[in-house]
Amino acid sequence: MKAKRYLAIVWLLSIFLTASHVCAWWNFDVLESKRYGCEEYPDELAIAIGDDGTIHIVYHPIWSHIIYAYKDGLVWHKEIAAEWGGKNLSLAIDSEGKAHLSFYGSSYQGDPWGVNYYVNNIYYATNKSGAWVTEIIKSENFANGPAGISNVILDSNDNPHLIYVTDPPDMVHAYKDSTSWNSETINTDSEYGDYLSLALDSNDNPHLSYTRSVPCGPFGLTCTIGSMYAYKDSTDWRFERMDEYYIGDSIFLDSNDNPIIGNGFFFAHKDSTGWHFEQFVDPQTNSSYCSSSSIAIDSQDNLHISYRCGSYVRDSCTLKYAKRVGSEWHREIVDRADSYEIPPFIIPGLTWFIYVFGNLIGYDTAIAVDSVGQPHIVYTKNWFQGFAPVFFWEGPDPSMGIVNVKHATRLGFSE
Repeated sequence: MKAKRYLAIVWLLSIFLTASHVCAWWNFDVLESKRYGCEEYPDELAIAIGDDGTIHIVYHPIWSHIIYAYKDGLVWHKEIAAEWGGKNLSLAIDSEGKAHLSFYGSSYQGDPWGVNYYVNNIYYATNKSGAWVTEIIKSENFANGPAGISNVILDSNDNPHLIYVTDPPDMVHAYKDSTSWNSETINTDSEYGDYLSLALDSNDNPHLSYTRSVPCGPFGLTCTIGSMYAYKDSTDWRFERMDEYYIGDSIFLDSNDNPIIGNGFFFAHKDSTGWHFEQFVDPQTNSSYCSSSSIAIDSQDNLHISYRCGSYVRDSCTLKYAKRVGSEWHREIVDRADSYEIPPFIIPGLTWFIYVFGNLIGYDTAIAVDSVGQPHIVYTKNWFQGFAPVFFWEGPDPSMGIVNVKHATRLGFSE
């Protein structure tokens, strides 16, 4: 009898371990859950993980302050990082667990004649001193808006680096030492840079990816002519054209300091033999309806992606996660949102919608990977409910919606 019990226990353990090897589940935290209007809709998200495993997140509601949140054990702590909002939020955590934030925003100005206007600024904020301090790195009416600023990166001395594009179209590498900001001009010809992304190699040399555009018409019209890669060696900046199409707005360096550049659906990877290109396809979904991707790389050079599929209110929307191990992709659903709508009826000058139930997911998403290779995703999940009369505007009444800012952690064994 004891032998049978022993064999049964061994069999159950073998089943559990075998299933656990391929099984994973997600734990969810809700950072915000509000009925929203025009001032309470999270517009940008960023996530980073400190050396001690602490999760750090920044986000902001439109026209409102930027919120910084970090998880201490099982408890989330939130504070205001900046009193105004911004686009293109980027977050980095230094060796002491302090946060460094960059973003693009506008400040209200006026002149002696009473004409009011806004000036666009590139901001840097940090709580390194114990309290949040914000600086304006550059104040200018930038031609290409938020697309003209890279993510903030810290070097081996915890000094911040970023790259931005000015008008006229010069790319500038800005970095701060112990006393002040320094800058160098990277490019002074007629090219524009959009969708900038920055990485630092093991020697703190900067590597940059961007979309190359040139003037092609009146009124500042520009045309995209290819994806570019640039890096600085011991003497100067070097430039390489990767492809004539848009490859991506994220750059990472693998364990050999080789660049990996992508937008979540197209990737370019350089090694000793040259550039190699890959398209990511989700066979379970019509990939043409997938968007809002975010990319991370772990210590084993594996790529991780968070992305959403489903573009319309009537469709089922899913937040998905994919991991590449070697040349093989593993994909899974993180969260799902199903939406139903009664078709609208039209009155001249007035469109009436009745949203019985609506649920949109992952329009903003960001991913980071911890030291053991487990992904963490922050994203939005929006609920629309009720009767919504809309005058000359197709969409649900914002006062009838609830928005969630959620954090998802993948648990279980890795594949």
